[in-house]
Amino acid sequence: MNILNTIKIIAPGIRYDLSKPLLKMFDESIKGDTLYLNYSYLYDVDKDFFDKEEAFKYSLNKIKEVDLSKYNEIIFIGKSIGSYISGRLIATLNLPRAKFICITPLDITLPYLRQTDYIVYGTKDKYLSDKGREFLKYRFVNLSVIDDANHRLEVGDEAKNKKVLDQIKIEGLTYLECSNYME
Repeated sequence: MNILNTIKIIAPGIRYDLSKPLLKMFDESIKGDTLYLNYSYLYDVDKDFFDKEEAFKYSLNKIKEVDLSKYNEIIFIGKSIGSYISGRLIATLNLPRAKFICITPLDITLPYLRQTDYIVYGTKDKYLSDKGREFLKYRFVNLSVIDDANHRLEVGDEAKNKKVLDQIKIEGLTYLECSNYME
């Protein structure tokens, strides 16, 4: 039973939507309302181009349709480009009490991260620069670095991937102080 009035705002990656393991797991594990930001239509496959500014504007407009004042808990869950959009939304909307599960941030996400956010990335993530890793290394207390994991936080075989998923779930829900979310 969720004793809090919670909304989850899920901002996916370009090719990592709600059907993928991490986002699906957090969506199912955290009770409350869900706002799913579906900006995948902005990705041009032929040109391999994604308009992050349009995705941000779309996301801002979608959030403005929701009365956030009726929620005493706001949780952003952002994956890849969704981490940038989430962080920027938190800053733009001035939501200092919002919690943020930041999955595989990009370098453009880093200016929007706060010390209170939960951040997870893999050591083999090609979308986070060495400079970005160094920035994260000593500044964030809720930082989880997964050895040998790629941008999808996969490390190899199914059994190892399952262990990583379980680890991230435990860490993420602990970060949220989630005893009231789990059934």
